[in-house]
Amino acid sequence: AEMAIEWVNADTNVLPNHELHLLIKDTQCRTDVAMRSFIDLATNTTIPIAGILGPGCTDEAEPIAAISKHFNMIIVSYSAGAASLNNKQKYPYFFRTVPHINYYRYVYEKLFLAMNWLQIGAIAEVGKEFTEYHRLLKDHLHSRGVYMIARNKMMNSRDPLDLSK
Repeated sequence: AEMAIEWVNADTNVLPNHELHLLIKDTQCRTDVAMRSFIDLATNTTIPIAGILGPGCTDEAEPIAAISKHFNMIIVSYSAGAASLNNKQKYPYFFRTVPHINYYRYVYEKLFLAMNWLQIGAIAEVGKEFTEYHRLLKDHLHSRGVYMIARNKMMNSRDPLDLSK
């Protein structure tokens, strides 16, 4: 993002008479922190905000994307993958740079079959979309001869994981 802003600001043919700035907010993949940051930015009358890059996590992206239409503010997520965010009636100002998560099942299928991995396990951070996604992935892979024999969720933690045990 910083490189893009530097490039745009350096080229007088792109957005003439405008200068872009990057305001960084660490939302920690927490909905409450993301909402507070969004409200602060959206209601700031001294700095005009063109749009928001982020949030990265689906659980925080959904409420931000839902409220952004009331502020006519574009939201571009770099990693929120939930299929529910495809609803343009509900999230008209939401865009993303990655496909929604349901497309990954085809990638996983090709990878697992190419590697001859016919039994796999899945681990994901706790989030509401992953329960449904794992079910869809399991069903899809099963129909292709790949079996999900283990599935687990892990808590989102900023603490380093101790793998020595």
